[in-house]
Amino acid sequence: MHTKVLLNIMLASLISCIGCRKSETQKTALEAIEVILNDTPFPSETYLRIPYTLRFGEFEKEGLKLKQITVMDSQTRSELLKIGEDELEFMISDNTSLTLFLVPENLKHYYLSVQLPLPIDGARPRKVMHRLEFSDTVNNKTIFQEGAVFTPRYGETPMVINSPVKGNRNLFLSHSTMNYHFYLIFFNGDSIGTGPRFAFDQVEVNDAMTSSYEGDPCVNESYFNYGDTIYAAADGKVFEVRDGMIENNGNQMDQLPVSMAGVPGNYMIQDIGNGNYAFYAHLIPGSLKVSVGDIIKSGEAIGLIGNSGYSGMPHLHFNISEGSDSFWSKGLPFVFRNCTWVGIMDQGSVTPVNLKNTMPEQMSVIAF
Repeated sequence: MHTKVLLNIMLASLISCIGCRKSETQKTALEAIEVILNDTPFPSETYLRIPYTLRFGEFEKEGLKLKQITVMDSQTRSELLKIGEDELEFMISDNTSLTLFLVPENLKHYYLSVQLPLPIDGARPRKVMHRLEFSDTVNNKTIFQEGAVFTPRYGETPMVINSPVKGNRNLFLSHSTMNYHFYLIFFNGDSIGTGPRFAFDQVEVNDAMTSSYEGDPCVNESYFNYGDTIYAAADGKVFEVRDGMIENNGNQMDQLPVSMAGVPGNYMIQDIGNGNYAFYAHLIPGSLKVSVGDIIKSGEAIGLIGNSGYSGMPHLHFNISEGSDSFWSKGLPFVFRNCTWVGIMDQGSVTPVNLKNTMPEQMSVIAF
């Protein structure tokens, strides 16, 4: 009898201990923050940009609202960047409206992609950490959580390319920013694609550096870069092309694709070696000068800037990815071998500065 009672007590204790260990190791949504992507840093004319992506638990389902994130040097705890509510709008979740096509309804995490801008000649933190401020809407209080410590990859350098465009007043949008394209993540089960992560959209501006067109914005020919030549940014083989898609008219977006496959419009994908591919999109129909299998050299003309596909004005979309699928591959950072910084959009000219191995800030006007 005593033996049976003792065995029951031991069994109950064992079950209790197992339950304790489970509760101790299981993370709440508040605790489940981590860095899942840590990309190679790339320099602009003013910053060394550290690109990475944070993944969160579904904290909103626990009645929490994220108010801001402070990015800090983990050793000195000095502030490096404050991410406020405007930037938090770029967070991807199962109810986001940011992506071109809907994310899965059963997405179990939230994602925020960050570019941490460190002064180009300033001190570099050995490790980076985060302090999150939440509003607890259930208990009406503020909660702070720290975590997601990571080490930037300072020892690596981005790919160096030649510019795929020429001219004296180029603007490279949606690259050195936490906005589109950088926040885009595509989901397929447990896999993610970040092909456009470091893409830019090139436009040309007027001498005053105030506009990308003159005249009727509904007409493609009003845009300064419409019909400009696109050049190969590196040596390599033509891997894939598509031609024949009709163009949108100026800023009308009146010939949009009905599926993800049509987003790039007319395009060329170039195998540039080592498993990497360059992607040139939104070309004028009938303007492609190359065919699949052609071996082309850097600087060789490949087509003309147009307005086909998912496009709101004539521009060149360009990105490099680790794989031939521009959406489902891993996007890679890159820099221009040589360029000249000549101005700032809506501010005007600056004393020209020659730059090497640099990807300009998105409001910088660049000449080649």
